[in-house]
Amino acid sequence: MIRVWRPLTLCCVLLYAFIGSTDQEESTPLEVVKVTPLGGGVSTTMGRITIEFNKPMLALGERFQEFNEIPIEITPSVACTWRAFSMYEFTCLLDDDLLPETTYTIKVLGTAESLDGSVLTNGHESVFTTVLLAVEQDWMFWKSLPKRSFDSGFLTP
Repeated sequence: MIRVWRPLTLCCVLLYAFIGSTDQEESTPLEVVKVTPLGGGVSTTMGRITIEFNKPMLALGERFQEFNEIPIEITPSVACTWRAFSMYEFTCLLDDDLLPETTYTIKVLGTAESLDGSVLTNGHESVFTTVLLAVEQDWMFWKSLPKRSFDSGFLTP
């Protein structure tokens, strides 16, 4: 009798865990978890901008495709190809390097919708700044008595 109840109990527990996690996932609102890059001092050769969500945004078979209409705006505008390497994120693969000494704003619009139909209630905004051009090293030396020479090395992104 005990041998019959153990597998049945295990099946019930697993079924409850599966159903319970689905209900919980539907009740949580859609949110932006992470935006990369973020902050200051970002290299101009970063190569990509990634926005990660807390819920799946597309089906498993739609990964690695190019997307034309994404509810994300980047200002100043950048030329990029949107891809999804995960069901939870969108990645902007940059065609060119970012501009130096520029502040970029990433806005995720309130029209963003996950697979389960939940919509981003408030838009999300994130800001990052690319590296400033800075003097890395200065050299001064004498070529001859009346001639001095100056050289400068710049920290380039």
